Amino acid sequence: MKLGTIRFYPVTGGRPSIGQIQPDGSYELATYVAGDGALPGKYEIAIEAIETISTGQAPKDLAEEIEKGPAKSKIAYLLPPKYATKEFSGLTRMVESGNNEINFDLE
Repeated sequence: MKLGTIRFYPVTGGRPSIGQIQPDGSYELATYVAGDGALPGKYEIAIEAIETISTGQAPKDLAEEIEKGPAKSKIAYLLPPKYATKEFSGLTRMVESGNNEINFDLE
C-alpha cells in the first residue's frame, strides 16, 4: 500500500497545512478542517511517500497468530529522505488567495 503526506509550513510562523497524497499524485490541503486549504503566504514544504510491503501471509485466525505471530511488513521509502523535512527539502511555494494548483517535480 502506498501512502504519502505533504506538509506546508508557513515561513512567517503559524499553523501548517497538511494533505494526503492520492495514488494519482494529487492532494488537498487542510489547515483547520478537511479541505479548507492553506492560508495565503510563503511556505516551506515537506513531502513523505512510503510503501508498505507484506513479507508474510496474514494469520487465518487468532490461534495461528498466537502460534506463528502476526504478519510482518516492511516500509520502502519512495522519495529521498531530504524531502521529508522542510529544513532539507529545499522546496518553497507561494500560496495565493483562491484556488491554487501547486505541483512538484522531485528527483
